[in-house]
Amino acid sequence: MQHDSVPARPTADRPPARPSLPLRLRPATPGDFDAVADLVRMIDLRRSADDLAPVLEIMQEMLTTGSGDDGPFSHGSLHFLLAELPDSAGPVGLARCGPSRWTLELDIPAFVRNRLYPRVGNVHELVVVPEHRGRGIARALLARVEEDHRRAGYDALVLRHDRGQTSLYTHLGYTSGSRLVLELPDALGRASVRKKGWRWAAKPLAPQVRVTDVHGSPVLTGLLAPHAL
Repeated sequence: MQHDSVPARPTADRPPARPSLPLRLRPATPGDFDAVADLVRMIDLRRSADDLAPVLEIMQEMLTTGSGDDGPFSHGSLHFLLAELPDSAGPVGLARCGPSRWTLELDIPAFVRNRLYPRVGNVHELVVVPEHRGRGIARALLARVEEDHRRAGYDALVLRHDRGQTSLYTHLGYTSGSRLVLELPDALGRASVRKKGWRWAAKPLAPQVRVTDVHGSPVLTGLLAPHAL
């Protein structure tokens, strides 16, 4: 059962500003679970509290056990990043990201799915406390996430968001549309993923990868090509 489908929703639909105070980004610890849960509950989930409970349960397990796993991020293959400001009583922002599990469900050959899985990163949650929005916190979190995924060898970063966030993500260099399309190598054609009611945003992380807007959908090309030296 997949539990990484909470949409990224950091702030109101306006260009982000730079943080007005020094911002600290750090990995979450097991003791941060209550703060993480509170931040996730601020997202417009379009789901009941009962539906959210399994997501939080998995997060708690990952915070407790995942930090010792092999992987490029703070918790093995997952990244739990918290943002803190000097004038805040606790974390003011969260980014959780990792591999795109939906790639394993694409109707393509298994060997291609297995190659895509560690090369297309996914932002599972991105949220900022309402009273601290508009200070560039979401931008800072995304910039750190992008850089860490780039260093880990990912080709692209994608996320799911609601329509009201479109201009925010395009301002940050993402291409957004109702359907995400992957142009596959070796004459395998295309694969696409769609979630009713949400939009997909994508950003290349490797020089050989491009994203274009084709009929209102972001199309990623150059995936799985050898990385430039």
